Amino acid sequence: PVIGVDTEGLETEEFEHYTCNLLDDDLAFLPGASIDIANASYLFNSPTLKGSINPSEEQRRKQAGKELKAKLMPQLQRIVKADGFFIYD
Repeated sequence: PVIGVDTEGLETEEFEHYTCNLLDDDLAFLPGASIDIANASYLFNSPTLKGSINPSEEQRRKQAGKELKAKLMPQLQRIVKADGFFIYD
């Protein structure tokens, strides 16, 4: 099955979905080695992390992206199958 995880707005989708803030929450609700492909479009450069466009906010966004990556990568290693893939841009 397709599973969606996002910060909001998946209620109308026709697939299993979860809402969470990955800066605060984790992927503990997903069993280990249960995902074939994890796709994260714009995850580490998310508009949610972006804030406003002034220079001080740009630094905050970059730091938030680094924190998210440090927190999320071990979780992805846990949930993605050994022969699976993690795709992001």
